[in-house]
Amino acid sequence: MKYQTPEDVTWKNLKSGIVLLNLSSGEYYTLNDTAADIWRHAVEGEGREAIVRFLSETYKDVPAEDLTLHVEESMEYFLSEKLLVASAE
Repeated sequence: MKYQTPEDVTWKNLKSGIVLLNLSSGEYYTLNDTAADIWRHAVEGEGREAIVRFLSETYKDVPAEDLTLHVEESMEYFLSEKLLVASAE
């Protein structure tokens, strides 16, 4: 499954991670480095498995099971907060 940002969500890369703003709710979010990596790859159209593969190459000392769980939890959070939506593609 692929994902995209809704029209009412904007985001910006910062040195410390990513900041997201939901313009409809007024809520803003700050993502740490790992969550920012997940976000970037998701909005570039990559699915969860591809994101886990990237993180496994980047964070070699973290077990794949932990990375998979982190990706699953992060994606579910992004979806529940309406920061991402499933793409029609």
